Amino acid sequence: MKCESCGYELDGDFEFCQNCGQELSKCEMCKTYIPKDKKLCTRCGSELKEKLNKSKRNLKIASVATVVLYLIAVIGFAVFWGFTALVDYPNLVVYNKDGLVHIANFDLTRASKEDALIKPVNTRISQDGSKFFYINENVNSLMYVELPALRKGGVVDDSVKEFKISKTGDLVYYVKLSPHERKLYKSDLTSPELIAEGVVDFKISPDGSKLLYTTEDVVFYYKEDNLEFSSAYDTNHPLYCDVELDCICFVLDGKLNTYKDGAVVEVYDGVKKMVSCLQDGRLYFHNKANSLCYYDLKEVKVLNLYYSSLLYAGTKEPVVIVDSANDATVVHGDRTITLSINSTPVKASASGKKVYVLSWDGHLYSRDLEEGRWEVYDTNVDDFGLSAKGDILTSKTVQYQYFGLYFNRKLINESVEKSLVFSDMEGNIIFQTTGDEKVLCLIIDGETQIVTINFENYYYYGPERIYYLKRTPGSSYTDLYMYDGVYEYIMDDKVYSFVPVREETYGYCEEESYSLNGFEIFRVFEYEKR
Repeated sequence: MKCESCGYELDGDFEFCQNCGQELSKCEMCKTYIPKDKKLCTRCGSELKEKLNKSKRNLKIASVATVVLYLIAVIGFAVFWGFTALVDYPNLVVYNKDGLVHIANFDLTRASKEDALIKPVNTRISQDGSKFFYINENVNSLMYVELPALRKGGVVDDSVKEFKISKTGDLVYYVKLSPHERKLYKSDLTSPELIAEGVVDFKISPDGSKLLYTTEDVVFYYKEDNLEFSSAYDTNHPLYCDVELDCICFVLDGKLNTYKDGAVVEVYDGVKKMVSCLQDGRLYFHNKANSLCYYDLKEVKVLNLYYSSLLYAGTKEPVVIVDSANDATVVHGDRTITLSINSTPVKASASGKKVYVLSWDGHLYSRDLEEGRWEVYDTNVDDFGLSAKGDILTSKTVQYQYFGLYFNRKLINESVEKSLVFSDMEGNIIFQTTGDEKVLCLIIDGETQIVTINFENYYYYGPERIYYLKRTPGSSYTDLYMYDGVYEYIMDDKVYSFVPVREETYGYCEEESYSLNGFEIFRVFEYEKR
């Protein structure tokens, strides 16, 4: 058998010509050796089986490789998305460094650096954690970035004074800067739409589908961009509404009116002063005879409590506590319960069905509205407050400007900065001590743990994520640290200050829980009347 390339006589089975090195293939039909680059046998014309099999193998290998690469890409994306999406929001810290604002997501070790001036009151994080909004006060532009990756974003509009967002951040309502025009706009992040001019105030529903706004003396209500109703109203009375903006309560000519289910209904004639509104629209008010009244969305009930001053009004449970003739009277719906004491009540609060009243002489009284009895909870109490979970914290004066902190009557610390005791939405307590060595502490399930000492200020996300600034001894700079529930780590150096960011809330939750000191935490010792 000869090699077709050089004519050399081949002897035996070879993959190469022994003379010229030509790569060979063997025809399975006539056993002739053919150069490997040939597809057909030059002797019998058959298609070389090895060529055919190799083509099939190559196709199979290519197909398998494509599938494998696709699976790797899918798995990689899933891992990346799981890493970026399955985090507890907010996973965002905003701070000032080197003259720039750093918007940082430390889970991705990535920061966006902006030449901007950001004030805490002009920031929002959408409730689903997908977007962060802020006003750059250097140019008065409303900006946003996509979370958690901080990759995309843009300008919503310029010359923005104030704004509100929907839960997902896909709808933004805002007022332009001019104080004389006060134009209200709506944007879907692609294009703005002028809604009204001369707007004094506005509210939106969580999904952004409902809008309530007022001009100087007229209230307007829109649903799905359609005007549902408008009416004149008495501007010396506040407008009340439920969180979802389904029930609107307003006063006109001394008459309480409600808009609900597509109709305006006159509820009561003779309103003197609006007192409080629950998140579902139920409300309390004083009538012209100075008696407290309760509207349960069906009828008004006069409670015959005259010339009383308000100590506490809940927005979740229908509980109001008033100082009436030096007695503390608890109003639960339309039922009244009186606490007769020998001292003036100065403060009251409630959590669920438990109510508390503090008297001038330092006695703290409590009552379970279901069990139905008063008891002295504690004595020598200077002030008290409730956590989000209903635990009671009290302070007692140790010496001038020094307070001991008690958690459910258990002494926690004898030197606490009372104005800086906070509770998060889970009921955990955050506080700091006074003195030369300032200590930041947590109370979790009644147990106290130290976070750090000698810090300058902190920003709280949760018990396993606290950011704070500390100064290195001998340095003029502060560094940014993170506490993960066990250890502290330095995250960035030479950080000048924090910009506390806030999540958008709705209705009256915002008034109860918002504090500039952190995210969804509220001040426990909110005020002191004595």
